[in-house]
Amino acid sequence: MRRTLALAAAMLLLPLAACGDSAGQSAGPSAPATADGATSAPTSAGSDAGAEADEPGGPVLGGWGNLEDSSAPSLEFGPDGTYSGTDGCNGMAGNWREDGGRVILDPGPMTLKGCPDIDTWLRDAASVEPADDVLAVFNAEGLRIGELTR
Repeated sequence: MRRTLALAAAMLLLPLAACGDSAGQSAGPSAPATADGATSAPTSAGSDAGAEADEPGGPVLGGWGNLEDSSAPSLEFGPDGTYSGTDGCNGMAGNWREDGGRVILDPGPMTLKGCPDIDTWLRDAASVEPADDVLAVFNAEGLRIGELTR
């Protein structure tokens, strides 16, 4: 009877042992992969202008455009690899990752209200490039479609 219980316990615990890494700890969620396959999530505590250029996401972190006016285009990049913003009418959110000097946007949810008399150019953003206090915005074809400032 004891042998049967010990065998049953071992069979139940064996699959759980496979969940840990080589140090015996379970693996958590993986960080976003960069273009070269490395995984590095942005880690700095972003502010509008205080991020260091050598930190992942440093220059892009924080707000661009007028964050206080929902009728004006704006984007805000978080240190966790997410962004949110508005094209001046519709809200948008998604994930971002660095690829060289460019930041690639992976759009997520976006509202799609009708927006008469509002230029909704920002909804076509596929990547951005920060330079000082100007964020150049590019579409999927790589054409510069606009810019936001700090």
